[in-house]
Amino acid sequence: IRGLAAATSGKHAVALKHFERVQASPDLLPSLEQAKGRSHLSLAQFELALGHLQQALLYKPDDAQSHYLLGVTERQLGNLEGARRFFRHAVMLEPTLGAAHFELGALALQSGDAQKAVGHFNSAATHLPLAPEVHNNLGLSYQGLGQLEEADASFRKSIDLLPSYAEAWFNLGLLLRHRGSSEAVAAIDRALALNPALKQVLPDGS
Repeated sequence: IRGLAAATSGKHAVALKHFERVQASPDLLPSLEQAKGRSHLSLAQFELALGHLQQALLYKPDDAQSHYLLGVTERQLGNLEGARRFFRHAVMLEPTLGAAHFELGALALQSGDAQKAVGHFNSAATHLPLAPEVHNNLGLSYQGLGQLEEADASFRKSIDLLPSYAEAWFNLGLLLRHRGSSEAVAAIDRALALNPALKQVLPDGS
């Protein structure tokens, strides 16, 4: 219990010390290994996380959360195909797992497959409707398909959910500038006020 409380409060190093002292009954081993893996993942100790999460999966092969966490770990280790495989298993086991849909969308967008990205991000938005990063990425995916009205609506939804979301303002501003809208300057200025570093990635450097 102390380990889980520490992990919940973000004290993952403390949590791991408690976990190591636990003598778990067999039915608790999957949860214990998953908790250890989650804490190592939060501490960016990816190889250690991988080991514990793989052990959790051996104990309970149909656990969607373990598949999802293994996907995150593999992505952090640079194994994108392995990550994609675990995320797919996660959504097969738990179709409502919005975080796994989001990760699949991010991988699709990264690989240039905007069509697949739209599908995954729409699924993520169904289950995580209040997550601004989902709508921002959905906007980028729509933009990649040339569906500019849908992209505009997605960026604005992201901003409605989190008005201080600089990247969403920035993406909206670039889209508006591409469309010749008079709103573009205000949106880009708002983005730069929130995150001045974005000035470095403006297409014309200004």
